[in-house]
Amino acid sequence: MGGQAKFSLRSGPVLLEQETDHPRSGKVELNIHPHADQAEFTLAVRIPGWSCDATATLNGEPIDVLGGQRDGYLRISRRWVDGDTVRLDLGIAPRRVWAHPNVSSATGRTALQWEPLVFCIEGIDHQTPVRNVALPRTAQIKAQLDERTAAVTLHAEGWAFTEPAELYSTRVPIPQRRPLTAIPYLSCPNRGQPDMTVWIRETGG
Repeated sequence: MGGQAKFSLRSGPVLLEQETDHPRSGKVELNIHPHADQAEFTLAVRIPGWSCDATATLNGEPIDVLGGQRDGYLRISRRWVDGDTVRLDLGIAPRRVWAHPNVSSATGRTALQWEPLVFCIEGIDHQTPVRNVALPRTAQIKAQLDERTAAVTLHAEGWAFTEPAELYSTRVPIPQRRPLTAIPYLSCPNRGQPDMTVWIRETGG
C-alpha cells in the first residue's frame, strides 16, 4: 500500500515514499529523500515468491532483479540523492500450481493462484458438480478485477463431463465446453454450501 516512512540512519534521516495502486497492478514506485545531500545505505525491496518475472528500474535504468536478490529481497546499495526513484513491476498474472507426485489426491489436477491468493471453484458457478469440471492445460486464464471492491475472479474456457446413468459404462465420456470461474478460497462458502474444490481436474487439450 502507498505511504511514507522515516528512517534514522548513520548518514542521517531518510524519507521513503511509496506509491502503488496494488492490487490493481503490480507496479510500485519508491521515492527516496535523504535529509543530507547524499546518504549511503542499502535499500532492500521485497520480491514476493508469487511475483511473475519481476522487473525494476533505478532512475529509469534497468536493475538485475534476479542477480540482485538475496533472501527474497532485491538489495540496492549506493549513495542515494534526493529524488532517486526505484520503480518495481511485480508482474502480476494468474498461474497454475501442481502438487508433488506423491500427493495422490492431486494427481492429474492443478490449482490456481493470483498473487498470494489460492483460488477454488464452486458448483454454484458451473451448474454441475466440481468433480466433473476440467481445465485444459492450454486454456488461457484471465483475471477480472472489480474496481470497486478490488475483488478478483479468474476465468477460463473449461470442460464439463456429463455423468452416465450407469455406475460403469463402456461409453466414452463426452465433455462439453463450459466457462470456468474460480474465486479466492477465502471467499467460500459465502453463497450457501455448494461443493467446492481447490484442485481442478486438468486435461491435455
